[in-house]
Parts: sequence; structure tokens; C-alpha cells
Amino acid sequence: MEKKDIIDIYIDNEKKIEPSPYLNKRIMTSIQSHKLSLRHKFAIAASIIVVIASGILLGTQIANDTNEMYALNINDSNIENLHMYESVIE
Repeated sequence: MEKKDIIDIYIDNEKKIEPSPYLNKRIMTSIQSHKLSLRHKFAIAASIIVVIASGILLGTQIANDTNEMYALNINDSNIENLHMYESVIE
């Protein structure tokens, strides 16, 4: 049996399935029962405004700091003490 035949049989079997006649009504009832209150809508709008404002603020600070160069110097001499691990293994 070829791959195309298997796919055609699967599609034919899916077409034979009859949906429930009350499925649409149950879905619409579920959607309508989950309405947001005014307090929730305000909280969502306020959080979106805070995120956008903080993004703009951070963006302007980064744009103003482009003339300054920052460097991070780390003394990693203590990290590279591999002789301590070699003595434990032996």
C-alpha cells in the first residue's frame, strides 16, 4: 500500500465522521460565559501601557549612551586553577 493510498483512506474516514448538532451551541455558550469584567480589561490595558512605556524609556537611554563604550574586565585566574582538580583525580 502506497503512502498516497493511506492518506486517501484517512481523509475518507475523517469525512465520514458526523459532528454533534449541538457543538456550535456549546462552544458559543462557553465563549459568552467567559467575558472579562471591566477591572480585568483595565488591568490588561494598564500592563500593556507600562510595557510599551518601559520599552520606549529603555530604548531612549540606549540611544543616548551610544557614544560611551563599556567594557567588562574579569580576572579569571582563579577559575583556571585546573591543578586543583588534577590532584583530586589521582
